[in-house]
Amino acid sequence: MTEDITEHGAVANPDDPSFDAAKRNWKAVLDAANATGDGGEIYVPEGTFYFARDSRSSFFEFGGQEPAGISITGAGPERSALGVSRHTDSSSHPIQTGFYYDDGVDHGTVTIRDIRLDGNYENLPDLRSAGGGSRCMNIAGSGDVHFSNAHIRGWYQEAILGRDVLRTVDRCTFEENAIADHNYSGGGHIGHHITTHASEGNPLKVTNSHFIDCSGSAIDVRFNTGEIRMQDCYVTGTGANLCKLSASSLFDVRRVYHRANTPSLESKLDEKTGENFYGRCFINRLSDRTGGVPTVYLEDVETRDHMGYAIQAAEGQLNLQGDNFAIHNATFELADEVFRDRDGAHFSDVALDRVSVHNCEQALFGTQDSDGAIKTLARDGNGGLGDTGAITIEADEQGASPLTPNVPAASDVGINSASDDSGGTRPLPPSHRCSITGHRSGSVPRAIGALIPGRSSRENLPSLSRTLTGIALDMPYPRTMSANRATLRYWISFESPRSPRTRNTGSTLGCISVPPRSTEGPTATG
Repeated sequence: MTEDITEHGAVANPDDPSFDAAKRNWKAVLDAANATGDGGEIYVPEGTFYFARDSRSSFFEFGGQEPAGISITGAGPERSALGVSRHTDSSSHPIQTGFYYDDGVDHGTVTIRDIRLDGNYENLPDLRSAGGGSRCMNIAGSGDVHFSNAHIRGWYQEAILGRDVLRTVDRCTFEENAIADHNYSGGGHIGHHITTHASEGNPLKVTNSHFIDCSGSAIDVRFNTGEIRMQDCYVTGTGANLCKLSASSLFDVRRVYHRANTPSLESKLDEKTGENFYGRCFINRLSDRTGGVPTVYLEDVETRDHMGYAIQAAEGQLNLQGDNFAIHNATFELADEVFRDRDGAHFSDVALDRVSVHNCEQALFGTQDSDGAIKTLARDGNGGLGDTGAITIEADEQGASPLTPNVPAASDVGINSASDDSGGTRPLPPSHRCSITGHRSGSVPRAIGALIPGRSSRENLPSLSRTLTGIALDMPYPRTMSANRATLRYWISFESPRSPRTRNTGSTLGCISVPPRSTEGPTATG
């Protein structure tokens, strides 16, 4: 069941004019959650809705004072926003966490989709001195939480504390999180875009997402021995590192671009006594909280512009594997090696095929206690090989050009990188699926998708019917279809049954008339 917050009294207040207006919106969100009940969904239509309340607790406590397992959706992250009001008094409400999913509760499946959640840190007072701070979401209990096409920005202390229940983050943008806490603490405290506990048997998958500027890490892995997969992401401005790895059995990184130090990050973080958090490193095995040996797998990864080392094993063991891994401009400020182990910690069974390291002032290795092999090392503009310990370099190609990993551009990932022109996408629910009939009977459907001006999406159909009769069609569609009939165009391409490998015999365009969800399913014509 979905409840629109404006039907419960919410009014857009983009200028955040008063505490009373923001408190009205807080109550409307609360009333919508109570109306939809456990496992329900609240919908934020187009507009910016700042909220406030006069109490010390989190703004919304799902599974505690409010129903459990509430999903939050909008009309698109550039159209719908919920934000913390600047009028919330820090003395009466220092803990300004947006959404707390209570511990000891089964929240079921929770979806955060097509919305901007704004911590508004630049307009908030000093919460740290008042004994508080804020996260966008603090997710405890049990269940499965999924983020899609969401913009999480400006949270004082941290964006998402996902604990054991965060499952997927896809096509999201994280921006300017944990800036205020760093600055108000004089650099004594940093925070992260995502903190997770690496749940066993339920890997966290972070895909197609854009991370911009935080004082700590893009991902902080704290406990347990589960798996973390980060793929097709673009990450810039990580004060500490891309990943602080204190747990997990596998951190699988593929097709990821990372730039640690950026002018943008430096402009937002105050200087501190000692080493600044202006982009220190790539991956730091800082502590061992499980007693296990995690594997870091790197394939098609580029990382650059570190103040210090690229990868460190500071406690316990760390397996390092992968191929096509490029490092640029590390150790530009600190006297670190590019790869280093410390205090008895070490890299074990290193198995890297191709690595390139360029324009790094210090030595490449300080890994006297480590072992394994690198098949090909391309390097230039560095302070020598250093101490490789028992790591064998099979081909040391001095003066060779850098590798060019297959990584995305910033425009390829993040919010709206795979959405329709409404700013949000979702599959047709089962009651709105349709059968497509009458098109080239006997031909093999090759692919199907939405046809939207300037965009297209493709979904292969290898497991569906070998004819066009009875295909269930899932397509992106605007959230407003819940109230209004609308038409979407679709396309189908075919391949000849006589030559199924390569030859398309044509494509067909048609339309789907989508009625409100409460009525009959759609029909397809061509």
